[in-house]
Order: sequence, then C-alpha cells, then structure tokens
Amino acid sequence: MCFKQKQTKKINKVYPTPPPPTFTVDEIIECYFCKYDYNLSQIKIHCAGCDQFFHCNIAGKCIGNLCKNGNGHQLSWCKSCVPKTEFNLSNNNKCICYDCFTPT
Repeated sequence: MCFKQKQTKKINKVYPTPPPPTFTVDEIIECYFCKYDYNLSQIKIHCAGCDQFFHCNIAGKCIGNLCKNGNGHQLSWCKSCVPKTEFNLSNNNKCICYDCFTPT
C-alpha cells in the first residue's frame, strides 16, 4: 500500500507595525548609591567607571589628559571609582581617575 502524505497549506499572517516608542523626561531612574528613584532631570552623572547613574556620591569630572577628548568633554566619576587622594577629597567638581593618576 502506498500512503500519500497530506500537505497542509501554510497561512501567512500579516501583523500591523507597532507604533514607535515615545520618550519623555518623566522617566524614573534609581540612584545607584542611595537606591532612591529620581526623575531624569535630577540624575547628575553617569559614571564612566562603573556605568551607573548617580545624583549623590559624585567625585566630579576628571581633569586628567586621558579623560579629555578633542572638544573639551571630560568624563564624570563617582567617589567609588577614583583613588582616595588629597586632591580628590578636597575638590568637589574636579577629580583624577585611576587611568589618569600617576603616583609620585
């Protein structure tokens, strides 16, 4: 006996395209240090060392040569990602990161 296989017809389904996502500044982000939620406008830095968002525990912008690019932008760092030197402890807006730090 010869058996004939039954062929099923493939049904093509057409799905509508989803609407594009909308982005607003109402997004809430958790500060990595204090673990509280803040609006996007209240988050102050994105740390270049640990890639976390901070609104507190900020060391500042590195003034070393390795962290500067051609148009004067400086990387921001949290206090956990910079060496514990007198310069980093005394300056609130400027710091030296481990990449730019050369011990004397």
